[in-house]
Amino acid sequence: MNFDLAASELDLNFTGERKKDLGNVYTFEDVNRLIIYYRLAQENIGSNNLDIAEFNTNEALKIVQIPELFNMKGTLYFLKGDTVNASVYWNKAKSLTDSLNKY
Repeated sequence: MNFDLAASELDLNFTGERKKDLGNVYTFEDVNRLIIYYRLAQENIGSNNLDIAEFNTNEALKIVQIPELFNMKGTLYFLKGDTVNASVYWNKAKSLTDSLNKY
């Protein structure tokens, strides 16, 4: 499994009215921050600013742990030459994807 920058776009449409807090789900601010961190990580991978991309990926992972972010983190390790940690994060992404696909 490897991170494909061209296929990693998030395509989101928000409709309806904005709610400040949705209880145990993510707030609008959480989702907005996630999108910003994800986009910044993508841009910095493309510009070979890997440390900044890693920072943004880690910040996004603090919000939500989704396969796309684990995959991105694995790719960052791979690009830095750390294939052991790359495999660890790619495997986390695959395991999480597999567990989500069960339902």
